[in-house]
Amino acid sequence: MPEPPPARVILCPLQIEADSLRRAGVTDPIHVTGPGGEALRQVLDREITASSPSAVIVLAGVAGGLSSQVASGAAYAVSRVVNRSGEVVGEHELAQGTPGRVLCGVDAPVTTPEAKQALHQSSGADLVDMEAHHFVEHCRRKGLPWAIVRGVSDGAEDALPQGCLDFIDGRGRPRYAAVMRSLACRPWQFPAVIRLARRTKRAMAAVADALG
Repeated sequence: MPEPPPARVILCPLQIEADSLRRAGVTDPIHVTGPGGEALRQVLDREITASSPSAVIVLAGVAGGLSSQVASGAAYAVSRVVNRSGEVVGEHELAQGTPGRVLCGVDAPVTTPEAKQALHQSSGADLVDMEAHHFVEHCRRKGLPWAIVRGVSDGAEDALPQGCLDFIDGRGRPRYAAVMRSLACRPWQFPAVIRLARRTKRAMAAVADALG
C-alpha cells in the first residue's frame, strides 16, 4: 500500500484567507498569524513547533504578482524564496512536473506597477509577499519542513488601493470601518477595491485547489 501523505499545518496571514480555505473544504489545521514576519514567528513558536513537530508547515494565501509569468486569480507553488537583491533565502523541491515560482519576501508593501517592475528586475522573482522570507528562515532554524502556495490577488500591472494596509488589523482580521472611511475619503478607489476583492476570491479558490 502507498504511504499516506505527511500531515500538514497551514498558516494564513489573513483571516479571509483561512475562511476561504475552510469554505472550500480544506480540512487541515489552519492558523491565522496576522500579517508580517513577527506575528508569523510567534504563531510558529507558540502553537505549532511543539504540537506538530513532524508536520509540513504550509504558508498559504495571496501575494502580489511581479511578472507576466503569473496571472491574477491563479495559484502557484513556490520553489525558491529570495530577497530584494535576488539572494536565495530558501529553496523547496517540488514534485516532479510541478512548475515552481520564485517569490521575493519584503518588509513593506509593493503597491504600484512601477515598484513591482523595479523589484522584479532586482530580484528576478515572479511573486512578492511580506511573510515568506521570515517563514522560511524560521522553519530552517527550527528544522521544520515547509512549503508555500500563493494565489495572485494583484498582478504586475495592478496598483493596490491607497491605504489598503489599514484594511487589516494586526491579527489578520478585516477592519470594515477602516475600509468605509477610506472609501468615504477616496470614493474614486471603490472600483479598485471591488476588483481586488474579486481577484482575491478567485486566487484563494485556486489556492484551495492546489492544496487539494
